[in-house]
Amino acid sequence: MSIALEESQKKLSPEDLVIFEQQYNLHLPEDFVKFYLNYNGGYLPESDENNPYLLGGFLPIKYGRVPIEEHYKDLMEGFPELKGLLPFAYDDGGNLFLLSTRQSDFANVYIWLMDETELDFVSESFSSFLNELDNL
Repeated sequence: MSIALEESQKKLSPEDLVIFEQQYNLHLPEDFVKFYLNYNGGYLPESDENNPYLLGGFLPIKYGRVPIEEHYKDLMEGFPELKGLLPFAYDDGGNLFLLSTRQSDFANVYIWLMDETELDFVSESFSSFLNELDNL
């Protein structure tokens, strides 16, 4: 996987991610952890025009104007049935990409279509999601 992001936030430590998991009672997939240790949010380079997901960017953890923690809190207030689905990215239309930390569908990626309040399957894993972006 050779994906690179621009404008990533302050680098996370392994301890930051352990604290994050404990704070939200989540278990993160290893591929997600590795990615976030390299990139804490950010954007695809502008040269990546063939973006299959119309991805706007990845959300940071802990740092930045609106980190994952804020998005997750807002999601839980409005849609508690999405508990365990962690928002990690957004598309150009403001929809959220969610990573499942639930046991029943662990590591699956979904998109939460805000206007329709509909959850659609995207990928079987975070790595598969990234591979689609990487194959531009």
